[in-house]
Amino acid sequence: MENYEIINKLHQAVKRINDLETELENIKQKNSWNFANIGKKRLISSLIVVGLLLSIVVIAGTVTKPHTFSDGTVISASQVNANFDTLFNLVNGNLTSANIASIDASDITTGTIDAARIPNLDASKITAGTIDSSRIATSTTAAPSKIILFTGGSSKGSGINFTENCIIKKIALNLPVETVRPFRSMQYSNIKDIISDNLTSLPVYGPTGILVSSTWTGLWDGNTEASFLKAGVTGVDKLYWWSGSLSNGTFDSTNSCGNWTIDGSSARGTSGTNKWSSLGLWITGRDDRCDQTIAYICVAW
Repeated sequence: MENYEIINKLHQAVKRINDLETELENIKQKNSWNFANIGKKRLISSLIVVGLLLSIVVIAGTVTKPHTFSDGTVISASQVNANFDTLFNLVNGNLTSANIASIDASDITTGTIDAARIPNLDASKITAGTIDSSRIATSTTAAPSKIILFTGGSSKGSGINFTENCIIKKIALNLPVETVRPFRSMQYSNIKDIISDNLTSLPVYGPTGILVSSTWTGLWDGNTEASFLKAGVTGVDKLYWWSGSLSNGTFDSTNSCGNWTIDGSSARGTSGTNKWSSLGLWITGRDDRCDQTIAYICVAW
């Protein structure tokens, strides 16, 4: 049944009910009601009202009628009211899912369904139809186009939050990148694996735009296009930088300041040299005592 038909029947029913209420008030004065005292026309009208309401409630489900009458039976006004009240209480804002057990999605042709009413919707439930492209969220983050190396600061072999300082320096330099990491090897993370495989073909630059390597992969053959000093990755006052790496970009387990936990003179860490661009010396120039303060490099993309 269409919504407008239901509304129309409700309006008819309400109008007739209002008329009957006046008559019922008169009947209540006598405390009883006999079908013989009611004209055929009024009885038929009453049945029509009940029929209209029941035709609506059929959609809603089964309604239990408190009292059933037969011809010639003397009934009280309270029993008549009880029968009507059963319908009134259901129709007037109290229909629940238990009363609308057989409703189908095809019966809902207008309006908006609150998202809270669809708690478990997932793609597997959408088996037909077309989704407007405006309803599909898209990422606004552009794919990285380059990798940038820059100096984060200076430190001994341990005792500093390299990642936090790299982020601070990236912001200070206003670099157009999203992700930042310390540029060094650790026990479970080789320096060459910092960049994921799908980005290893990206070029590597210094912070001022001077090319260091045409690709990330090209760094690990021992040579660079320009030294860190020339590319502006480090300054003239930063001759060495902590790498903890071998020339092929893997972790140097012998010289890493105890995986960057020791800053005493007894431990040593591999460092690169900012003036070299060949022979792997840019990343494995020498090993320094871990109590020495030298530069650390950051990588961002």
